[in-house]
Amino acid sequence: MSRFLRSALTAGVIVGGFVVAYRYLLDDGARSQVSSLCATTKDFVTKMSSQVCQGVPSSESAQETERNQAWVASQWESLGY
Repeated sequence: MSRFLRSALTAGVIVGGFVVAYRYLLDDGARSQVSSLCATTKDFVTKMSSQVCQGVPSSESAQETERNQAWVASQWESLGY
């Protein structure tokens, strides 16, 4: 069995186990807590990804990249390469 197939099968079994546990083993109160936890986690991840992805405008980062490349080239020249 290939590694991908084994990984996909394992993931399917794990997800299936969680679905069965959620549907049949949890009462309504526990389900609402799990749903609330998932919603809170989703909101947190969305906020963090938007803050991380804000970054610098591309024109500034392009200028900074050019300066950095020039500096690296000068360092290599000073080392004799």
